[in-house]
Amino acid sequence: MEIINDIANVTLALGLLVALASGLLHGYTGFGGGLLIVPLLAILFGPVEGVFVAGVAGVAGTLQLLPKAARVANWHELAPAMIVGLVATPFGVLFLVSADPEIARRGIGGFVLISALIMLTGWVYKGPRGYLVVLSQDFYLAPSPERPVQVGHFW
Repeated sequence: MEIINDIANVTLALGLLVALASGLLHGYTGFGGGLLIVPLLAILFGPVEGVFVAGVAGVAGTLQLLPKAARVANWHELAPAMIVGLVATPFGVLFLVSADPEIARRGIGGFVLISALIMLTGWVYKGPRGYLVVLSQDFYLAPSPERPVQVGHFW
């Protein structure tokens, strides 16, 4: 019973509420769960733990969509984004585990704030859709667990 008392605290309860709200947001809209869960879990548990939990939850929550998505995907357009994601993700992980937690927390917060402000304005990129656009957005969004969904919105 002592182990349960050690882990069952207010921080864990808040983390569960954040995860529930993030799941509802992602389930209702199809994206954005990571924008909610990562910064709040980073505040509660630390940036490494927050990104890890968001990544596992994002993969587990959307894994059942993979077979159908693979059949209908335009692989010619998605391949550059996937390649850049595979290259950029290790750099993001390296930064996350080696940076000062406060710097990582502020960096995550800044990216989330900028992303939220762009979404709030309703701005949509209307320029040409080429490899440069995919590469630039993919480096910005990697290592987001929701990157494939967001790439689909840009295309």
